[in-house]
Amino acid sequence: MKTKSIISILLIVACLFIGLAGYGKLSDSTANFELFGLDIDASNKGGQQQGYIMLGFAAIVFGAGVFTLNKKGKP
Repeated sequence: MKTKSIISILLIVACLFIGLAGYGKLSDSTANFELFGLDIDASNKGGQQQGYIMLGFAAIVFGAGVFTLNKKGKP
C-alpha cells in the first residue's frame, strides 16, 4: 500500500471522528422543552458555533482525503 493511500484513508477516518464530535457538540448546545404549554428554546450560541466550525472542518478534511486519494502522482 502506498503512503498516499494510507494518508488519504487516515484523513477520511479523521473526518468521521471530527464530524461526529461536531454533531455531538451541536446537539448538546440546543434544547427545546415545553412547560405549561409554552415552548422554551434554550441554546448556547458559542457551542453551536463551535459545532458548525467542527462540521465545516470535517468537510474540508474529507475533501482533502478524497483529493489525495484521486490525485495522480508519479508512480
